Amino acid sequence: MEPELRRGDEVLDGFRVTKVICNKDSYALYKVEGKRYALCVSGAVVDFWITGEWLPKEFVKDRFQPFQNGYCYFSDEGFKIFTALWGPYPEDTEEIEEFACGLKDFRQKYGENHLPNLAFIEKLGLMLPLPSDDDGQVTAGNLFGKWMTGGASVDVCDSHSKVKVFCDWLDEDDINRFVKMAGLDSELSKKTGKEQKQAKVEVKEKEMTYEGDFYLPGREKLSKFFNDRIVDFLRHQGEYQRMGIHTMPAVLLYGKPGSGKTYAVEQLAKYLKLPYYEINAQSVASPYIHDTSKKIGEVFQKAIDQAPSVLVIDEIEAYVGQRTSNSQSFNIEEVDEFLRNIPRAIEAKVIVFGMTNHLEMIDSAILRKGRFDEIIEVGMPIRDEVFAVLEDKFGNLPLADDIDISKYAQKLAGHPMSDISYVIREAGRTAVRARESVITDEIVMQVINRMTTQNKQESTDHKTIGF
Repeated sequence: MEPELRRGDEVLDGFRVTKVICNKDSYALYKVEGKRYALCVSGAVVDFWITGEWLPKEFVKDRFQPFQNGYCYFSDEGFKIFTALWGPYPEDTEEIEEFACGLKDFRQKYGENHLPNLAFIEKLGLMLPLPSDDDGQVTAGNLFGKWMTGGASVDVCDSHSKVKVFCDWLDEDDINRFVKMAGLDSELSKKTGKEQKQAKVEVKEKEMTYEGDFYLPGREKLSKFFNDRIVDFLRHQGEYQRMGIHTMPAVLLYGKPGSGKTYAVEQLAKYLKLPYYEINAQSVASPYIHDTSKKIGEVFQKAIDQAPSVLVIDEIEAYVGQRTSNSQSFNIEEVDEFLRNIPRAIEAKVIVFGMTNHLEMIDSAILRKGRFDEIIEVGMPIRDEVFAVLEDKFGNLPLADDIDISKYAQKLAGHPMSDISYVIREAGRTAVRARESVITDEIVMQVINRMTTQNKQESTDHKTIGF
């Protein structure tokens, strides 16, 4: 809808946009300052509401303000305006109950099962149609399921179990109650016992035994987290299941490039002796539309087939960035692919790790509980971790007696892991070029000093502005 507002733009009366929820051909929804929402619609939509008796003309005159070629409605402070397809999505059961009641009333009047996108004004308990060529129409069950699950393509009339996968904060009774409140219980499909059995994710139970705890030098807190949440679960699955805990949490690790996020998980996978899978640009990128989504699904399926296993999603923000009204359909498809597969993998006992340098860029639906339950910051490597990496990498190389790993670790503390790997590789190259049979202390220090000088020079160059 024109004009297309962005964060920081003024809507009306001094209210500025803090978040763009969606912007379609005939409507737009913004979160604005003052804990309010602004629903902007075209004149054609308002005419549709009035002629269809969805809103009285007097209400539009009193509560809607003229805005460009249409109108704008501001919610009261602290109250939301929801759209079924684009959010904001529910944060508690009270919001779902109110939405369900509004959906039931709407369907009774609308008279058809295939619906346009809907706007729900929380304060008024009012559900309004949002006709748009951009959205098309979907079934009521799919509309309700997508809103409840935070954007996943799930139809509550097909299976409650799929909703439960995405909404683990709800139990079966809650979901049944919401479906009935929405008037959709009569449309629930009845699956045979055989179909239900086939629909379940088959989980391979493996008794895991480990000697000692996992330890990552210099990462005491991260080591404790891995031991408490992952290692202990694998060691005592029976006891956890007796308490109703059947899965391990998915973990999102974030931090600066080179902080050692991937290295930490690689070391954990080695300790656990589990199959390791990775989704990255090299493994799933494709120039063909929809092919990336297909490859993502294939990697997830491999990890599920070999569960328990470890699955790493590197630079996850590249696949699940914030969805907006301008997002390409295949980008949204990739987000949906992760929304579908992360809960499936968790249920199958795949240990899912997401890696990112830009937490703020990730779609909020991915960060909700049930996908990534744990979000952990990983700082730059300190001396002890650098020492462990150097000791491990240098261990297989011919070294002179004067090699002092402790000294190198002290100098490289705080550097990204890529710098540490570079020092090891470049020391080997330098030794060959010097026709040395071993790597000497002089060679290592020469590489470290040269790299440090280059890094400082590059930093200075980046800060210089000139023509």
